[in-house]
Amino acid sequence: MPRKKTRKKSRNIARGNNFVTVLSMNDDRLAKTIRQIISFQKGDWDLLMDVLQNSFVYRVERISKGIGKPPRIVHAPNGLLKKVQRKILNRFLSEIPTHSARHGGGQKGTSNKTNALEHQDNAYAFSTDIMNAFPSILRSRVRACLKPHLKRVLYQFRPLVFEFEEKRDPREKPTCDGDIVLEGLIDLLVFDDRLPQGPPSSPRLLDIVSYKMDCDLWRLAQESSNLGDEYVYTAYVDDLSFSSAVPIPEEVQQKMLTIVRDNGFHPHHSPEKTKYHGPDTGSHPVITGILIRDGMMHLPTRKQNQLRARLHNLNVAKEAWSDNERGEAAGLLGFIRQIYPLDSHRKLPSKLKDQVLFSENRLQQRKVVVSETPFGIPVAEEDVITKVCQNNPSISDFNALAVSTRVGWTSHSGIPFTGTITERFPDKPHLAQVTYLSKGGKRCGTRLKCQRLAVL
Repeated sequence: MPRKKTRKKSRNIARGNNFVTVLSMNDDRLAKTIRQIISFQKGDWDLLMDVLQNSFVYRVERISKGIGKPPRIVHAPNGLLKKVQRKILNRFLSEIPTHSARHGGGQKGTSNKTNALEHQDNAYAFSTDIMNAFPSILRSRVRACLKPHLKRVLYQFRPLVFEFEEKRDPREKPTCDGDIVLEGLIDLLVFDDRLPQGPPSSPRLLDIVSYKMDCDLWRLAQESSNLGDEYVYTAYVDDLSFSSAVPIPEEVQQKMLTIVRDNGFHPHHSPEKTKYHGPDTGSHPVITGILIRDGMMHLPTRKQNQLRARLHNLNVAKEAWSDNERGEAAGLLGFIRQIYPLDSHRKLPSKLKDQVLFSENRLQQRKVVVSETPFGIPVAEEDVITKVCQNNPSISDFNALAVSTRVGWTSHSGIPFTGTITERFPDKPHLAQVTYLSKGGKRCGTRLKCQRLAVL
C-alpha cells in the first residue's frame, strides 16, 4: 500500500496575552523613542497598534518533516508586523556583534556555501543540530542580550533619561522608562515569551543569543588544535560543525556537546543530526547539506534526487510558470549553481544535468529583453503595440500586420518607441518580433503584444 502523503497544515491564531507592554504605552514619548530607534513612521505605528489589538498577527504553519518526525512549527507574521521586525533587524539588531564563526542569518555575504567552504580542506568533521533552537530561547535570554545595547542606544537621547531597574521581577509590569522601551521592543520580537521561527528578526536574535556558546566552542577548537592540525569551527543558524585534517577524538566531541548544553541548548540526539564523518567511518563530511570530498564541494545523492524531483515537477506541471513557480525554479537553480558554477570547469552531476539545463532554458526564454533605448530604459516583452504607420491606413486588426510594417508602442516606463516588425509567430498570433535602433545606432529586438490599433 502506498504511503499516504503528509500535508502542510496551517491555522490562524489570535494575539492572546502578547504585546501587553507595547500596547499599554500611554506615554507617546516612549513610543516615539522606539519609532526613532527603528525609523518607523507614526502613521504606520498607529496602524500596527490597531492590528496588534484587534487582528490575527501570526499564522502558525506545521510543516511535515517526514513520517514519524514531529512537524516544524513556523510562525509567519502578518505584513505590518513583519515590516516592523525588519526595521528592528536593520536598525537595531544588526548593530549588535555576533561571532565571526557565524554564517547565514543576519550575516551579510554568508550562506550555507560559505559555511561549508571553511571546512573544504578537512577530511574529518563532527556536526550537531540544536533541538528546537528558536523556541528554546526564552524572553529572559532575549532581554539579557538586548538590554546592554539598548542602554547605549538610548544614551543618544540625552538630556532625556531612561532609567532601568537593575533587579526587576520580570513577572511584574515594568515601571522605569528604560524597561518599558525594552519590553516594548521585545513584545514585537517574541511570541508566547519564546523566540518564534518565521519572523525575519529571529535568525539574527539566535546568533546574538548564541554569542557566548560560539566563544566557548571557538576556544575549544583552538585548545584542541596542534601544530599543523588546526580545528575549524563554524555555525549556520542551528547547525554547529567542527572539522580537522586529523581524526577528532571522542573526548573533543563530548566536550563540544557539553558546551552546547551548558549554554542552555540541547544538541540533537538523532544520529542523522549529530554525526561524525571521516575516512575511518567510511563517509565524507556533510556540512550544512553540502558534501566535502577530495577538497571540493558536492551535492549529496539524496539532495540531488530531491532537487531533480522538484525541478521535474515544475517542468511537467504547466506549459507556463507562474511568478511563484518561476521564483522557486530560480532559487533551486541558484542553489545548484553555487556548487557547480557556470564559469567553472566542474560539470553538473548526471542526475541533475537534464533538468537543470531545461529549467535554465525556460527561465532564459522568459527573461525581459533588455536593450539600450534612447533614454537608457529597457524595453520589455510585456509592452504593447498600439499604433501602425500612416502608409498602412487599412490595417485595423493585429492579424493583418505583416513583416516590414512600421509600428509604434509606449514602453512600460511611459516612453514612446517606433520600430519594424521582422517576424510573426503562427503558434502565437498575439505576438510580433520588432526591431528598433538604440541611442548608439545599434539594432535591437524585442517581442511585443498588440491592442487598440490606431494610425500613427
